[in-house]
Amino acid sequence: MSKLTHNELARKMGLFRTFEEAGSGHIFWEPNGFVVFDSLREWIQKAHEKRGYEFVKTPIIYRTELWKTSGHYDKYKENMYFLEVDGEEYGIKPMNCPAHILIYKSRFRHASELPLKLFEFGFVHRHELSGVLNGLLRVRSFTQDDSHIFCKPSHIQQVVSEVLELVNETFDKFGLHKRKYYLSTMPEKHIGTKEMWDSATEMLKKALNANNISYELKEGDGAFYGPKIDVEVLDSLGRSWQLGTIQLDFNLPERFKLSYVDEEGRKQRPVMVHRAILGSLERFLGVLLEHTQGWLPLFLMPKQLEIIPLTEEQKEYAESILNNIKERMPGSRISVEEPPSNLSKTIKASIERRVPLLLIGKNEVEKGTVAFRYAGEQKEMPKEDFIDYFSNEAEI
Repeated sequence: MSKLTHNELARKMGLFRTFEEAGSGHIFWEPNGFVVFDSLREWIQKAHEKRGYEFVKTPIIYRTELWKTSGHYDKYKENMYFLEVDGEEYGIKPMNCPAHILIYKSRFRHASELPLKLFEFGFVHRHELSGVLNGLLRVRSFTQDDSHIFCKPSHIQQVVSEVLELVNETFDKFGLHKRKYYLSTMPEKHIGTKEMWDSATEMLKKALNANNISYELKEGDGAFYGPKIDVEVLDSLGRSWQLGTIQLDFNLPERFKLSYVDEEGRKQRPVMVHRAILGSLERFLGVLLEHTQGWLPLFLMPKQLEIIPLTEEQKEYAESILNNIKERMPGSRISVEEPPSNLSKTIKASIERRVPLLLIGKNEVEKGTVAFRYAGEQKEMPKEDFIDYFSNEAEI
């Protein structure tokens, strides 16, 4: 059976649209799609709250002078959008780092505050060539699960190790178990001393080893501002996607003259860690849709369950299941449907729309069981076991 693209799946599931009259590369989430997007956002937020990240929200346009200070104007302006306001040029942000730096720099910082972990669902714009735009996978405006961690050099191993733990937890949660890790080291053109790079690279190696992660070394392939770890996932179609990244940055703290005061009262320069787990929520959902062929984890599903009594006699049993689930999960997206006139047609339509089904016939009522259809498989299980299973899998 041929695999569907995420664009084809989105049409069947009613997830998103793009409109030429609004401009290429911009996603319009439909109601079903917004449920998926917002459920993913909520899961990510909870995962970061547990780990002590502090959440921020920043504007999307800044004076061009800021982009010159950060270096984005020189190195990235072809991919940026600019506009004039009151005779002054502004740039729409393609990245969130300068904004987080301004927050860090806005007040005195002491070593006891570090590491400081700022997180934002940052909405950014990048001017991609129209020929490479593709649904969710290549867009011009998107949302990053973006964090910048300001820390002492001695914190690097601990900080990166914690990020790697979150990377593993996240991709395991979404069924992306096949992963490759790459460690990129000092390129020929770089800032900072060789000793600084060697020390930082060694800490990244130790963080990878502490998490029992095997990796491939890419000598000389680091960014000019610091070594980095990239994470590739392999999907069910055998394709590799570069999603997560952890980058050390010695450059921006220098450019913006960032500092903290150490325990002896001396001014020191922090290290900045750029990191994103998914990279872009939109692109990740495009990858996940194709990986699962639309059978997303239950907590992301727009419609999480339709309960189908085969005749009127089974409606009361079906309603009792719905009520039991609603007691445990008031916000669950489930319903009891009318008995179908044509069961095979109902099942076919649910598969087309990617809606999990619970089939309730005379046999299920007599035995106190249910027949659960999801992702091409049907399982029979006791009613109480199913309610436990569903409540665990469908809750964010």
